[in-house]
Amino acid sequence: IAFAVALGFPVDEYAVRVYPSLGDEVLGQADVANKIIMLSLQVFSMGTKMLAGTLIEEWCHIRHGHHDCSRAMQNWLFDNLCSLGERILGEPL
Repeated sequence: IAFAVALGFPVDEYAVRVYPSLGDEVLGQADVANKIIMLSLQVFSMGTKMLAGTLIEEWCHIRHGHHDCSRAMQNWLFDNLCSLGERILGEPL
């Protein structure tokens, strides 16, 4: 959570709940109506990058309303990737 927040993704603004399972191969899910990031216990065994990425993705679904596998979600991801690059390099594209 602290890593995502430090990158500018305030995932801590929503409750995070952990469940034994969310279904086959489902690592996380966004409860948009109740603003809850739901995580499967499985994601914790997949490494910290997968955990952080799942937190950021589910936060994005709640905060911005982008759906899985959508052009809007893809655009948001790549825009933020480029913005992180700008911060690292210290200059805008």
